This record gives sequence, C-alpha cells and structure tokens, in this order.
Amino acid sequence: MNKRIRSNVKRIMEEKGETIRSLAQKTGLAEQTILRARADDTFNTCRFGTIGKIAMALDVLPEELAIIVGDDGVHHKPETLIQYGRYWEINERLEGIVKKLSEGGFKEGELVPELKKIHEDLRKTTDVFETIVKKKKNGDHSKGE
Repeated sequence: MNKRIRSNVKRIMEEKGETIRSLAQKTGLAEQTILRARADDTFNTCRFGTIGKIAMALDVLPEELAIIVGDDGVHHKPETLIQYGRYWEINERLEGIVKKLSEGGFKEGELVPELKKIHEDLRKTTDVFETIVKKKKNGDHSKGE
C-alpha cells in the first residue's frame, strides 16, 4: 500500500484561531513558508526546523502537523515523522557553530562553553521527549512539560 503525507497545519491553525500572518509573526517565518506548510503537495518540502517552529508556535508536537494517509484513505500513525519536538533548535545552533568555525569566528575559550550549553539543552530535550513517550504509552496525551 502506498502512503502519502498530508498537512494537518491548516486544521490545527483553524482550531487555534491562528491566521497565516499571526503564525508567521510568532515563528519568524515568511507567510509563503506557512502557506507551503499548510498545503498537502508542498508540506514535505519543509525543513525540520520549519516544522519545529510551527509546532512550537501552535503548542503541538511536530508529528501532529502531518497525517499519513494510505491508498485506502485510512489515516496511519506517523511512524517516523519528526520524532523529536525541539531538536530543530539545537540543530540550528550547531549549524551556527559550524558556520562560525568555518569563518574563524570563535575567540579562545568560547567554543567549549557553547558546546556544553548545547549538550545540556539536548539532554533536557531528550528527558522531555522520553516523558512524553512514556505518558503516551500509558494513555496520557499531555505533552509532559
């Protein structure tokens, strides 16, 4: 059976009373990017960071922004779709470090403390994610924060 990803962003935005403009302002994303995330045929072109920003602004888990639909029209659980809610931010910070390193922009002693901060944030994010998974396994669908 073939499966395809459909966007759930528009429905969630409507439920939460968000407009394209208000969500763009909350996320710092362009309105065109929000439109791309709302459309079934372009949702899959969005970067994980974009999905993460939209999810955080809408106060949902990233995997809630997509629905996987089979040929039979049945909605399937998003097995592997964006498992970790806040990792996008950590990834962007790491990308910033790589860019700064490539430009020779770190002063002596700056890099290690920044990496330690990222490591701590990653550990905290992992702890939150593990709590969410445990609660969902036990039938509690709150985000556990």
